Amino acid sequence: KIQSSKGVVAWRRCCVRMVRIYLALAVRWLVAAIAEKAVPLAIPLRTSGRYIVDKSGRHVRLWCVNWYGAHMRQMVMNGLDRAPLGHIANRTASFGFNCVRVPYSIEMHSEGAEVPHPSSALAANPELQGLSPLQILDRVIEALTEQGLVIILNNHVSSAGWCCNLFDGEGLWHTRRYNETLWIDSLAFMTARYSANPRVAGFDIRNEIRPSDLGVPLWGSGGDAVDWAAAASRGGQRVLQVNPDMLIIVSALFFSTLLCDVPARPLHLDTALSNRVVYTVHEYKWMNFHFVSREVIYWLFLFSVSLILLSLSVLAFSRLARSRGCVLSDRCPLRLPRRCGFSSKRCCRCELCLGVGLMAVALGCFVYASSLSSVCTTAALGGSVAFMALGGACAAISSLLLAGILLGKAIGGRDMPCFASGASVRDIVAPEAVEENAMQLPLGSSGGRTSSGSEPVSEASQQKAICARPSAKYLTFLSVLVTLICYLSWLFARFGKYEVFEAEIDRRWGFLLKQGHAKDSAPVLIGEFGTAQPNLWWQHIRRYIRESDVHWAYWSLNGEKRPGALESFGLLRDDAEFVRDTWRLQDLQGLMMQERLEA
Repeated sequence: KIQSSKGVVAWRRCCVRMVRIYLALAVRWLVAAIAEKAVPLAIPLRTSGRYIVDKSGRHVRLWCVNWYGAHMRQMVMNGLDRAPLGHIANRTASFGFNCVRVPYSIEMHSEGAEVPHPSSALAANPELQGLSPLQILDRVIEALTEQGLVIILNNHVSSAGWCCNLFDGEGLWHTRRYNETLWIDSLAFMTARYSANPRVAGFDIRNEIRPSDLGVPLWGSGGDAVDWAAAASRGGQRVLQVNPDMLIIVSALFFSTLLCDVPARPLHLDTALSNRVVYTVHEYKWMNFHFVSREVIYWLFLFSVSLILLSLSVLAFSRLARSRGCVLSDRCPLRLPRRCGFSSKRCCRCELCLGVGLMAVALGCFVYASSLSSVCTTAALGGSVAFMALGGACAAISSLLLAGILLGKAIGGRDMPCFASGASVRDIVAPEAVEENAMQLPLGSSGGRTSSGSEPVSEASQQKAICARPSAKYLTFLSVLVTLICYLSWLFARFGKYEVFEAEIDRRWGFLLKQGHAKDSAPVLIGEFGTAQPNLWWQHIRRYIRESDVHWAYWSLNGEKRPGALESFGLLRDDAEFVRDTWRLQDLQGLMMQERLEA
């Protein structure tokens, strides 16, 4: 038997090794096939309807990856402390990407900017030590373009640091430290610096426009301080004055998620920006209303099911205790309050009404949030998330209140006298006929008769009272929770369907790719998307990319957010050499291969 088990273990190990070898060979074959099918992009690029075309007029697709770090306080790209620059550039091209999105900060190229810790940040690239952050970026872009990669510059933030939230002061294109003039000057400066390199072909002029302490951005209204469409037009025109061949990549509103107002103010139809505008959006799981709602519903579902199981368990335990006569003995271990958490029946009724009312409010919030999600405005998006959160909170509080009633009142009868230590049989049979202080009398002190003086209660009657069926209130409360669980299950299943996901994306920005008339459509770049797990959202976003003409840039190449901090979405490990998860790279290469074959 021992030898047999050892043989099975050895066979399993052999099978695992063979599978790993086959996967590695498949990845190598896929990369080679992509490289074989690859056609170099004929620079410069321009737009035509919803397409990006090269110099020869051929439709091209941008498959980019984000390599970041220069926009942060370290001032240099992540990974340069672990691997030589040339090796990382070669590795990036070998994966099949044709483009790299490079974030930077205005502070990085300001006068006097220095790398804070060059010996550690550039440990694997000693030849870069002693250079300024901008000079190091020059070397990075040069190394990437030598591999045939197209570069998209991205003004990620003004002051160096991580992005993004509502409180970092970087939500608009201007901040308290860097006004709009400095922002436009930065765009012109960076464009001029790389104008001699034709493969620096696009400029993402600002990252994730969102509310800031300086105002809430709008599209086509609100004045110069908050009108992002007007500011993007000014910034884009300044870039084109320096380099007329640049693609102008314009962020959507509200963390780069909403392009609803573009038809009212279409930048791509501006004469000064003609055939140059690409809109960019960001997509993560937490930016999708229906997937955020699924998370809320999931935890609320588990909470409600737990309450039902707990109440059923207590009911079963109480009936078991009663069947053994435990309630008629001072040795009974079960102790529950006589009332539902309050000191009077009136308060108990209030608790019941409040619980049912909150449940109704929760269901109403879910329905209203779902309807708001179909409206493409910043206010509607924020409102849908807020109402979904409010509905979850109301449902949780309601469930707690109903659970208190279930466990404290409705399991064994109206006031649960059977659970009181030292209760008499007459209290079970006729609790309304007994005074409150009679509950303290020991069993048999009244001669075994009821308060009306009738004959002693028989053992069969005691068992009938003890084993009474659950009260109508209990069944009512249980029905409310079951109804909630059924509704949540339906919502959870519905919100996970691809058709719902597709409809939400189309409302927010996908409509630009599906307009019938050329002038109503425009190219869209998913400037950031990524995941740490191969979840349902990941399946949906890849399917959407396959079925549309959208361009994309995966976040991210590097395996570290900063030295010592893991980037869970990264393609590479923190050593900047080995692939972190092969499934992620294989999925992206699958997108490239399909698009190559279609082309």
